[in-house]
Amino acid sequence: MNRALLLDEMMSPRIAEGRRARTIDANGIADRTDLHSLPDADVLELATAEERILVTFNIKDFQALDRLWATAGRTHDGIVFVAHRRFPRQGGAIGQLVTALEQLLMLPHVDAPQSGAICFL
Repeated sequence: MNRALLLDEMMSPRIAEGRRARTIDANGIADRTDLHSLPDADVLELATAEERILVTFNIKDFQALDRLWATAGRTHDGIVFVAHRRFPRQGGAIGQLVTALEQLLMLPHVDAPQSGAICFL
């Protein structure tokens, strides 16, 4: 499975930088000005077209999109939902999130995202 990541717009660009520093293919919407304010449905389409696992804090909206896709028989490359409480966007949790993503994606792990699946951090 492709382990490339697409970080939703709410994710700090420093997360993608941290992933790339560890030689993992990671792009952030925040880094790509042409993608700013892209609707959630288009973000999931983009992640799928680029064969990337989507990483997002936006659990509510992307869970609804995941259900919609499943109902339509469509699959994406996986979605990783990140809990605000565990990894606050402010407060120095970027390093912890980079490490957690590395552990989730690089090590054999039963919860690692598979095509069409979701997982939670």
